[in-house]
Amino acid sequence: MNSPATREDLNYSQAQQVAPHLSGMRIDVIELAARSVLRGGDIEGTLGYNLDCKGAMWTRPDPVVLTAAFSYRVGLTIKGSEEAEAKNFGELLARYSIVYHLGEEAEKFDNTVMRSFVGMYGFIHLWPYARADFQTLCARLALPPLTLQPMSPGKLPTSLTLAFMEPPTDEEVDLPPPELP
Repeated sequence: MNSPATREDLNYSQAQQVAPHLSGMRIDVIELAARSVLRGGDIEGTLGYNLDCKGAMWTRPDPVVLTAAFSYRVGLTIKGSEEAEAKNFGELLARYSIVYHLGEEAEKFDNTVMRSFVGMYGFIHLWPYARADFQTLCARLALPPLTLQPMSPGKLPTSLTLAFMEPPTDEEVDLPPPELP
């Protein structure tokens, strides 16, 4: 397995080469969770966050199927006043899988090109769902509203990493993607 790619390793022009070969995709929610989060009610202040995103991908030939799992972690902070220091008070987690179906001509692309495609497009395809899920979790926990910024290829988070994995065996195909480190 190659070492994980970071945001700086991803190439937008390479990712754009793969996009025209996309014939379909499927997104599945694997897990949504809040950890160590106090229910809102009496929390006063501005809700902030730190975003961490990890991904893993693998390919299967005939037809070309590219599968990725992404894990988003939002570390929550609360700041009571302008002078106060932000305090960490929990995290929200979301895990998704995304399966891309590509035409046979996509077989010509190497792992570097595929990694750029998944790292940029995969993150961007999943981000609107993650934003909505995180905002819903905050509302259900009676937390102040959490405003997560829209993303584009030029605005990927600095914490984004993407690793290659071996494809699962036929017996494991219907299992959810593994927990990401």
